[in-house]
Amino acid sequence: MTLKEIAKEAGVAPSTVSRILNNKGHLAASPETQDRVWEVVHRMGYIPNNAAKKLRSGEIAESSSGTTIACLYARMGRSMDSPFFLDIARGIEIEAFSHNCFMRYSLTTGDLSTLQTFTEVPSGIAVLGRCNKRVLHDLKSIVPSVIYAGLNSINADYDQVVSDGKDAAYKVMEYLIGLGHKHIAYIGETIEEIRYIGYREKLMEHRIPFHAEYVVDRLLSADGGYSGMKLLMETAPEVTAVFCANDQTAIGAVKAAQVMGLRIPDDVSIASIDDIEMAKYMFPPLTTVHIPTTEIGSITAKILIDRIRGGHKLPMKISLPANLVIRESCCPPRVKAGK
Repeated sequence: MTLKEIAKEAGVAPSTVSRILNNKGHLAASPETQDRVWEVVHRMGYIPNNAAKKLRSGEIAESSSGTTIACLYARMGRSMDSPFFLDIARGIEIEAFSHNCFMRYSLTTGDLSTLQTFTEVPSGIAVLGRCNKRVLHDLKSIVPSVIYAGLNSINADYDQVVSDGKDAAYKVMEYLIGLGHKHIAYIGETIEEIRYIGYREKLMEHRIPFHAEYVVDRLLSADGGYSGMKLLMETAPEVTAVFCANDQTAIGAVKAAQVMGLRIPDDVSIASIDDIEMAKYMFPPLTTVHIPTTEIGSITAKILIDRIRGGHKLPMKISLPANLVIRESCCPPRVKAGK
């Protein structure tokens, strides 16, 4: 298959395909276009010309050129359509392709029971998002090489690439507290969730009272943010700022606040974590913590491929920094009527 054939199948220009396949995917086209091109590459089993030439000349072994990997979206029901995890997966795919490896499968935890029956079991698998040790153990018995990527570090002897979610929560809370907010709510998951732990710890550090009614436990989704915000504003209207555990949750929270007639940030400030593409196009643009998803994906692929090819034996842990992106969804608190 040629670049022209890929372009025709994907409905794009050959030059766009070339940019995407030459490790410039994040600049070459929209995420949707990139995904469409990579889907065609997967389906048609495309091998780049330089790799094909090396394979024919014997410069690379056939087993190396045939290396395949998979991505496991561990947070079942909340990952396959998550822009955050899709960006990581895209970074993995682009980097793997440059090493003549191919991402053959995208799986959820529900697929694990059938993984051994696949025509080709992948050489390695990248676990995206938090999962328990049992899942990791089961994977290890099927796939030789396993790596984890996400915001919550895991206490297990596996390669992992993380951007510390607790540190990201610290950055959000320090910013909101620095603006003068004392009635700060949290919308998101709470069980074994380090972003929630970060929220609690910063309140304690600044001697701000914790109010249970300011915490709304919801799935990390727009629907969760929407229902959580409505409940919060009905039961704790004195809240002046809301920390959402991720941008998708914040999108729902913003919508709910606007439906209820609240002005953002005048009536309530909203901040979150991830910095997905949509965050900067919201009204108002969302203050959030930028997580380097593309870099997480790229480094995850490098470490996984290195382990598959025998480059290292001991577990590696790489931690990438995150930074606060201040936009227009937050401001100092205003005195609310009757307060």
